[in-house]
Amino acid sequence: FPKRLALTEGLERCLLLDIINRSPAPIICSPRWEAGPAGRNPGAAEVVVPPNENRLLMMPVIAKELGLHSLKLRVNPAVSIELPVSVEKHAVVYGTLRERGGNKPVPGRLRIIGSDGIIRHAEAYMNNTTVSEKPVVFRPATYRLPFCYSDGRYEVRLPSGKCEILLERGYEHVPSAKRVHLRSGSRIN
Repeated sequence: FPKRLALTEGLERCLLLDIINRSPAPIICSPRWEAGPAGRNPGAAEVVVPPNENRLLMMPVIAKELGLHSLKLRVNPAVSIELPVSVEKHAVVYGTLRERGGNKPVPGRLRIIGSDGIIRHAEAYMNNTTVSEKPVVFRPATYRLPFCYSDGRYEVRLPSGKCEILLERGYEHVPSAKRVHLRSGSRIN
């Protein structure tokens, strides 16, 4: 494990766990975050690791508290792991989409990529799957669009570090792109 796993308050991050079985018998893993400030706790699917093999598991985590120093991951009923963490305050990018020379807000699309490489959606539309997800053909599944729509105003929570912002309005308009450096707890317009 790293010395401290860097997390941002209220933002999801995924951990890739390499479960190694060095025992002569298979082990069953069904990882879960133990009760506490780790946010929602979906855990990972149960997986069997055969003897002398390994399996990779992806575990989502959201830190809800700034003062958090460790998280406990229960791998199975007999094994738990304590992970040292550091949690920083998120930064906020907000603004209004306008036509060049205009004053009133106009609808458009936003593509905002945080320093963690994750595309973040504007708060107002984050949970609106009608405009943020599209169906996948031949499967009862969906995928999340790499942008979000805005009615003209937006506010996005991001981790500190470099951030890329792309604002689009359609083919007849020139997109506007910007890179900014965010500090923990900052608000940038």
